[in-house]
Amino acid sequence: MDIRVGIRNLEAWLHNARAHSADGHGERFNAAKKRLSKLAEIAENTPKERVFPAQFAYLRKVEPMVFEEMVIQAFANGGFTRKANRQYTGDGGIDGRVWVDDWATVDPYFARRRYTEPVGGWCGIQCKRYEGPIHREHIRQFPVDLQRAGLVAGFFVHTGTTPKPRKTANTPVSAWMKEPDGFAPGMGSAPGTGSRALPPVRLISGRHLLAFLQGGEWIHGE
Repeated sequence: MDIRVGIRNLEAWLHNARAHSADGHGERFNAAKKRLSKLAEIAENTPKERVFPAQFAYLRKVEPMVFEEMVIQAFANGGFTRKANRQYTGDGGIDGRVWVDDWATVDPYFARRRYTEPVGGWCGIQCKRYEGPIHREHIRQFPVDLQRAGLVAGFFVHTGTTPKPRKTANTPVSAWMKEPDGFAPGMGSAPGTGSRALPPVRLISGRHLLAFLQGGEWIHGE
């Protein structure tokens, strides 16, 4: 193992150990494990054509902070080095961090743009347990928060519905959030952040979200 990887993993482990000792974190950690097991139980005991709506209806009833923990655990189960927050952010802010060596490996659209320099490092996570449409202002604010936190990219994970045309993993967030001033992830800069492009954002929702939580294929596909 590369010594830098070992140091990074050790730092993350120590960080998470402190975070897990915080009040209430252990209870939410255990609750998240139970909710993930419940998704598998629904899949086993529900007719195939009804599994997706049944699982998603259940997911939308999960407590928001437990949903955050489910997402963090899913990243860990997928082999990502992650850092949990010492406090739950509730509604807003960065809910956790994961290390991605090359963002193009988890964002098909970003990969197709063929950037000359790879983007890799600590990436932020924001979790939204919506019951309706995604809030456009939330996804617009997220890359600004990422940039100000010094993060290179981010995952916006939500249980809501995504407005057109952002309907596939290969469509950029900027396709539906771009304004006339060009303010969009990877395409412009936010007021007060200088001239740097905003970090790219990958949405995880719908069937991709359920696959992600259950250890299935979520990175590619429609």
